[in-house]
Amino acid sequence: MFVTVNPSISSLCVFVRSCFSMASSPVKKDDPEPKVSEVKVFKDPSGDPSSAYYLHLGENPRAVFVHPQLSEQNYHSWSRNMRIALLSKNKLKFVDGSIDMPEHHDPLFEAWERCNVTVLSWINRTLSTQISESLVYIDIAKNLWDDLKERFSKGNHFWISDLLQEIHSVKQGERHVTQFYTDLKNSLGRIRIFETYTKMHMWWYLSM
Repeated sequence: MFVTVNPSISSLCVFVRSCFSMASSPVKKDDPEPKVSEVKVFKDPSGDPSSAYYLHLGENPRAVFVHPQLSEQNYHSWSRNMRIALLSKNKLKFVDGSIDMPEHHDPLFEAWERCNVTVLSWINRTLSTQISESLVYIDIAKNLWDDLKERFSKGNHFWISDLLQEIHSVKQGERHVTQFYTDLKNSLGRIRIFETYTKMHMWWYLSM
């Protein structure tokens, strides 16, 4: 006696057997897993309050006030006060060489440019009109800082001579003792600042 098998049932049996065969076969572990490409994401430092690139919304050209303005006779005291002001704003690095100007295609360029313009405006507001007009074409804060240092940090020997003579001949006169002491201390302070910058300049020159 012959048994007729339905072709569709036969095909189904073949399919089921192939599924069991695939499930029972061991998984090959030799094939390397696909590597996920590493993508470097730029993080804008201008949003970090601890970064030198950070600018508070309230920052403006009037945010830094240094008095008196720079003249031909007071560079050393002006420079000291300006450094303190820039340090308080976390922007001293833009004039002391710690932060260089990035390339125009660098993601940091826009943040640097905003800070550079801000520092420029702060410095320019502390210069006398005559000095400011001679520096109008300098558009990098560090270059402006270096130019002022080169022009005025060497000191005026006549001014130092006059200051020393003033100290030696100082008298209280009609001044209150507190005012007399304050004036004398200010004069001595200007001498000390000049001596400090002179020693720093000599150390820099000898270390070259």
